[in-house]
Amino acid sequence: RAFSVDLFPAVTVRGSGLTLRLRTVADPAVPPLIQIDSFTVDCGIVDLLRRPRRFKHVTLEGLVVNIPPGGLKKDGNPIADSRKDQAPVEKSQGPASKDISPIIVDTLVADGALLRIIPRREGKLPKEFAIQALTMRSLGIAEQMPFTATLTNPVPKGQIETSGTFGPWQKGQPGATPLAGNYSFQKADLGTIKGIGGILDSTGAFQGELQRIAVKGETQTPDFHLNISR
Repeated sequence: RAFSVDLFPAVTVRGSGLTLRLRTVADPAVPPLIQIDSFTVDCGIVDLLRRPRRFKHVTLEGLVVNIPPGGLKKDGNPIADSRKDQAPVEKSQGPASKDISPIIVDTLVADGALLRIIPRREGKLPKEFAIQALTMRSLGIAEQMPFTATLTNPVPKGQIETSGTFGPWQKGQPGATPLAGNYSFQKADLGTIKGIGGILDSTGAFQGELQRIAVKGETQTPDFHLNISR
């Protein structure tokens, strides 16, 4: 919607109303992959002349990421794989590692973002994760990108503090992008799950793909109960 560039004393790029769509998703009912209210990019003149180009800092306001449905066969069953025997992060690195990132972002900050995962089943509500704070480093399409984040898990509702790596980016199927890391899940309200109650705390590690994550950890739920009988 708007775009401007300042060259002195350093390069600053500003824009607003940015929308990005996947060319592989033809259904107009599927929301855009990325929507950004406004963005600011900071770098030096020399950074623009390098290959790959390097941006020192990117700030995103009003970031919304919509992950389209994927990873299932036409009959709705999961695609068979060897996820139990090897880490999905290592498995997914092969094809993407051949790419060279044309741009590297040293630091990206996107506080107040929203991650929405769209289900394949029609009529089912998407999963929405409100991200209060997100910082990513060394961003590039062929990179494993370190991140730290604070977000709200929808069901059971509670706050997650997490850090790990995201990527390499999977073109055409972003939901298959690998990620791994550690988490702390505090004061999750089990009352947001029908039939049960209690407050859950959990710590552990996770790995997998954006659309399907495996978690290994420990939980503490001293006041767990069934609503029907307390």
